Amino acid sequence: MFHGIVACFEGMAVLNKKGFTIVEIILVVALLGVLSTISIPIYKKTMAYYELHTAARMISTDIRLAQQRAITEGKNYLVLFDTVNNKYLIKSNSSDAELRQLPERIAIDYTSFADNTLTFSPSGAPTAGHVGISDVYGNNLYIIVAVATGRVRISNEPPL
Repeated sequence: MFHGIVACFEGMAVLNKKGFTIVEIILVVALLGVLSTISIPIYKKTMAYYELHTAARMISTDIRLAQQRAITEGKNYLVLFDTVNNKYLIKSNSSDAELRQLPERIAIDYTSFADNTLTFSPSGAPTAGHVGISDVYGNNLYIIVAVATGRVRISNEPPL
């Protein structure tokens, strides 16, 4: 008789090894909830940081493009920044304009260009200045255009 009871418990042990108890499932779900609560804000902040850097690279690339077009076409080229709508326009005096919209969570805070317009002469000489952009978390980047050369760089620090 004792042997039959042991065999019965061994059979139950085999059944339990094939699955999880409800307590184990609840613990795993609770642990996943806590981890996701902690990690989602960090993920969002990291994505905003990369989005800000991508927008800064896009602006600096378009500024370089306007300078190269001014030199190759022998025309004045303008980059007009719209700080209200977070977009900018690339155009020459005689060609169609190209509109660029920044991502939703990125804002053009200000520019130091007169009338928010960066101008390149046919020689490629710019009106020097910089553009400040930010994300929703308050991170800032600056796209700086050098006076004599028109060199464009991105910086974490505002220019002096």
